[in-house]
Amino acid sequence: METGKPLNSAVNFEMTTIEQNSSDPDSTCKILIKYFTPIDAPQYLKDSIMKHTGLLFASWFNISNKLDIEMSVKNFVNEQVKHVFKLEILPKDVYQNNRIISFTYNWFLDREGVRKNFGKYCFVLNMKDGSRIVPDNLTVSDKQEFLKMAEIEFKKQSGMNPDEKMYELYRFKDNVFQLSDTFAFTASGLVFYYNPDDIAPYSAGLITLLLPRENVEAFMDFYR
Repeated sequence: METGKPLNSAVNFEMTTIEQNSSDPDSTCKILIKYFTPIDAPQYLKDSIMKHTGLLFASWFNISNKLDIEMSVKNFVNEQVKHVFKLEILPKDVYQNNRIISFTYNWFLDREGVRKNFGKYCFVLNMKDGSRIVPDNLTVSDKQEFLKMAEIEFKKQSGMNPDEKMYELYRFKDNVFQLSDTFAFTASGLVFYYNPDDIAPYSAGLITLLLPRENVEAFMDFYR
């Protein structure tokens, strides 16, 4: 893999749109996808961006190694005869600096008209080598204090009392507060998304935790 120094200029993108409706009159399959396609990044970074973008599409489509998204979507739609399947995947945000590049997508799904599902998909990449940054390699100076700060922010933003027990309202593993694997960097701070059914009933919807930038900078240097 090609690697290099942190980029001194922003990566530019073009928006790719795929819209496909079934040609079969008995099918109500409709798909709308928009995604960021890098146009001037080093090849290693372009490849990584498209690889991790493809992981979202692979949840529904059989994506080839060449990431032929348009053909995969077309084949999928043609197979959905007499099925209700409406899917939208839309870009929400991209944040970048010399260290990282962070993507956030919204997705909406109506399958058979039973229950509409929705959620967030995020990925963060290291600008230097294109590797993905996940919770385990979020370099934090003091993990215990960082989690304590995040739990305080979660309770405050959820309208909870500081001494209120988390497990009485939320389904955290072992009744211990945990950060979501779905997170993104923004200009305002580090955002963690708990998708419907992750830690609360579907009716609770999407739960968002924003750790303000100044709080994050006290524990990690991804903004430098």
